[in-house]
Amino acid sequence: MVSVTRSRTGLTIDDVKQALKSEEKISKILENILELHSKLDKQHLMLTKLVSMISKMYQDGEINKDTFNRLDEFLHDWLDSEFDESKK
Repeated sequence: MVSVTRSRTGLTIDDVKQALKSEEKISKILENILELHSKLDKQHLMLTKLVSMISKMYQDGEINKDTFNRLDEFLHDWLDSEFDESKK
């Protein structure tokens, strides 16, 4: 039978291996969170640019009010409250 010796900290080799596995899992989760955050930032930037472009087109007379309202209605579900004029 093999005896498991404990270090001065009271940890066995298995304890250290388990801790390293947990650390690897946490690192992978954090990597996934950062990747998702980056994707969401890009989507937010694209939506912001799209809203700005539509607004400018309306102000320049390139699209009429009916088209503007339909685009606004379509995009409303994806917009933050910062663009929601009814809350200002």
